[in-house]
Amino acid sequence: MDSNMEEIVRRVSKEVLSRLSSALPPDRFEDTGKLLVENLACALRRERDRKSRSSVIEAAGHLYELGFFPGTSGNISTRQPGDTMLITPSGVSKGELRPEDLIIMDFSGNVLCGDRRPSSEAKMHFFIYRHRRDVQSIVHCHPPFGTGFAAAGISLSMPVLPEAIMILGPVPVVPYATPGTREVPESLRPYI
Repeated sequence: MDSNMEEIVRRVSKEVLSRLSSALPPDRFEDTGKLLVENLACALRRERDRKSRSSVIEAAGHLYELGFFPGTSGNISTRQPGDTMLITPSGVSKGELRPEDLIIMDFSGNVLCGDRRPSSEAKMHFFIYRHRRDVQSIVHCHPPFGTGFAAAGISLSMPVLPEAIMILGPVPVVPYATPGTREVPESLRPYI
């Protein structure tokens, strides 16, 4: 959250908490006040991230239509201010995403905003963002032909499909790692 937005949240939160403290019994004030501040911060983040949310949903829908996100597989994230990211949730079809489904997380893995469970591959996204400051978005999908080449152990750096090499550059095959584990980001280390 940028400093201007943080100041707005602090100011509004202080006033709301002041009003709550006189209206609620002491035992309910602390929990209610904390929840209110968290919801206000989330609402402000959602407003700030509206364009990013829209872009993620548009890209996810397009890739879903191409068959690159079968079932509930794959994930998309975008880097956000303050070492945070906006990421798609786990277990949701990328063709049915809504803006409120997306989750804001910090790079330590804490959910800052969102009601769903984050993608199981969030560790991979953190790893890439930490090691490549130039990367602003990540798409992890399963295009049928790319998945076939990877399953066969064929790197797309071989001149099998010249168009792929001309457009994407070489695409290495990363060794298998169990999804959702620390093995995934570690398997990427030589390629980052």
